[in-house]
Amino acid sequence: MGLSQILENLYIGCFEDVRQTSELIKADVTAILTVDQKPLPSPYHESFVCKHVLLLDLEEEDLLGKLPDSIEFIDTYRTDGKSVFVHWYALFSIDHQFSHVAHTKIIRYLIIAMQVNLEVHPL
Repeated sequence: MGLSQILENLYIGCFEDVRQTSELIKADVTAILTVDQKPLPSPYHESFVCKHVLLLDLEEEDLLGKLPDSIEFIDTYRTDGKSVFVHWYALFSIDHQFSHVAHTKIIRYLIIAMQVNLEVHPL
């Protein structure tokens, strides 16, 4: 998939992107937010500040309840001019649908924290 820049100092991707530490370093990523059932393995904690949000890619998951903590983590580093990488382990969820959890967190971050007005344009 590849490291995708969403905003200045904010990137999104999957676990395969985390494995490309040289790309993360080149993008000045200092903090990683993992959105999944398991945290990053310990070697990553030596090079990056890591936060784990336990969240499965299921409709019944409480995204809103876990959002304030995620926003605070992202904001802490972005306001200091440092880059944050938000990722999930798999591109596809257990039912083989495209994973939407990390994308949803980024969109909600943009709407709530950044007060971005996302206009919907008909196709």
